[in-house]
Amino acid sequence: MKLFARLNLMGSGLGLIFLTAMPSFATVVGTLNTGGPGTVTVTQTGITFTENDSNNTPPSSTEVGAGSTLTYSGGPALLTGNPININGGAAITPPVLALGVPITFPDQPSLSITLTSFGTPTGVACTAGMLVGQSCSPLGGASPIVLTDESFGTTAALSVIGTATDGTGISDVTGLFSANIVGQDPFALSQSPSFTTTDSGVFSITARTEVPEPRVVSLLAFAGLLMGFVVAKRRKSVA
Repeated sequence: MKLFARLNLMGSGLGLIFLTAMPSFATVVGTLNTGGPGTVTVTQTGITFTENDSNNTPPSSTEVGAGSTLTYSGGPALLTGNPININGGAAITPPVLALGVPITFPDQPSLSITLTSFGTPTGVACTAGMLVGQSCSPLGGASPIVLTDESFGTTAALSVIGTATDGTGISDVTGLFSANIVGQDPFALSQSPSFTTTDSGVFSITARTEVPEPRVVSLLAFAGLLMGFVVAKRRKSVA
């Protein structure tokens, strides 16, 4: 009988160990696209999503774009046109901000994204006569802003890394800010202190489908089990 009890206790302990080691699944998953009539200002070192998207009241930085598949737990679903605020309308300046760059959703208050780091510079300086498809960075190639020559002008982009949460879990995210500047070539833009486009900026962000997280309840239970072993052993030694 004692042997059975001990085996049962050992089995419970092993089960808790395996349970503790198992990953839990983050609930922020899918891809978020953005759009809207808001303006985007690009400098040699940063991008600003101005809070002037008039489709929303009060105006937002941007809005949920068509084709978004991002889902989360514990709140109303994301709908095309829902407002999104990016860094409170302030400039996003790499390389890293100590407190991160917040992205919030006024209609989904439990959902938020924090950007923690940004892409690396191309290392290629912008020059006159670049060909379509070629990319460069301002500041002699040292800026993380990537300018790509396009048939219509230039695409300015800034890649980002961060996390997303809905209060129940955390997902790692990767994303890309981009803005199309019609009729401007990369070299001219790289020499300009700033430029603003009314063409909608785009922020595409992809959340991973799962993130390993420690299961707190299991950890506490396992700790209690270990304490039980210690107490039992002490009682045995005293006896």
